[in-house]
This record gives sequence, structure tokens and C-alpha cells, in this order.
Amino acid sequence: MPRKQIASLMMFGKALLRDQRCIGAVTPSSWALSRRMASYIPEDYDGYVVELGPGTGSITDALLKRGLDPKRFYAIEFTPDLAEHVRKRFPGINVVVGDAANLKELLPPEVTENGLEYIISGLPLRAMGQEKVDQIIGTIRDNLTENGSYVQFTYSHARNRNRIIKDLHMRDTSIVWLNVPPARVDVFETNGKSNGQANGFSNGKPAANGHG
Repeated sequence: MPRKQIASLMMFGKALLRDQRCIGAVTPSSWALSRRMASYIPEDYDGYVVELGPGTGSITDALLKRGLDPKRFYAIEFTPDLAEHVRKRFPGINVVVGDAANLKELLPPEVTENGLEYIISGLPLRAMGQEKVDQIIGTIRDNLTENGSYVQFTYSHARNRNRIIKDLHMRDTSIVWLNVPPARVDVFETNGKSNGQANGFSNGKPAANGHG
């Protein structure tokens, strides 16, 4: 096993033992889940991308392999130890320690002034209280462009799993079986389009119009 992967597993276990509510998983995201999350961003996209809750950086790695500009990549991590781990693992990106509910205050004005097209999240929303979830979803909604995408994974497969996510509309959903446990990736937007038809998405996979 590569040294970086061993270090990530050790850091993940340390953080999990400290506070499971901040992690919300029993293992780091698999390569399959990480690649699925990243697939919703066009390859070589040159705009700003924000990841909430990068953890040990599994999804971060997949996002950067899409060809994103590290200088335009911002990772918001609540746990200082995990933030430092991600900063060392990916020295070219911007890692910010803070609460995702304060997204506007954590990011430079030039990042948020025109809105964000892509916000990727590994936050364990279902382990948080509704008030905190409302704050996080509110700041995501306020910082997305009209057709922007908010990509979130969950381990819940219930029909009403997204009842905690208010004022955003699910556009796409798919299951990643090659993950422990299997995860569902949901894609949301602000403008009310749904059923996988907006921005060329259909049946859980980006279409061929520049979305990978």
C-alpha cells in the first residue's frame, strides 16, 4: 500500500476516534466514489471549485486529476488535523480551516463575487442537527450560480433521504456500489430543473457535452 494511502488511513482513524460526528463514515471514500463525485465537473475546468469536508483527500485527489487549477481549488475542512493533512498532501491547493456554514466569510471575495458553478461536499449532513444543515445549505444556495451544481454523497438510500436539504432541487442521482458501504451521489441545483435533464445530466452519468 502506498505511503500516502497509509498516512491517510491513519489520519482518518485518528479523526474518527476523536469525533465520529465530524466524519460520518467508517472508511475513507473509495476510488469509485471519488471518481463519481469528480465526474460532474468538466475536465480541465478553469473556474473556482469548492470542496466541503475533504477529510483525508480521497475526493480531492480525484478532482485534481480532472485537470482543475489547484490555485482555484478551495477545500474547507472543520478539523485542523485533517486540514493540515490535506494541505501537506496537496500543497498547491487552498485549504481553509473553518465551518462550512460560514462559506462566504472563509473564501476571498473574488471567489464568490460571481457565484460558484461547482460545490462538492463530503459533509455528514445526516449526522448534524437540522439547524446546522439549514445554515450549510443556505450558504451553498446563496453562493451557487443559477445553474450551479452542488454534489453531495450519502450512505442513506431512503426515498426521503434529502428531506433535510431545503430550497435546492435534485437533478441527478446514482449509486456507487464499489464503496464501503455503498453510497448514493446526489446532484442539486437552485433553479428548479430536475429529473436529470438540466446541464446534460441523465441517469447518474454526465453527458458528452463537456461534463466528462
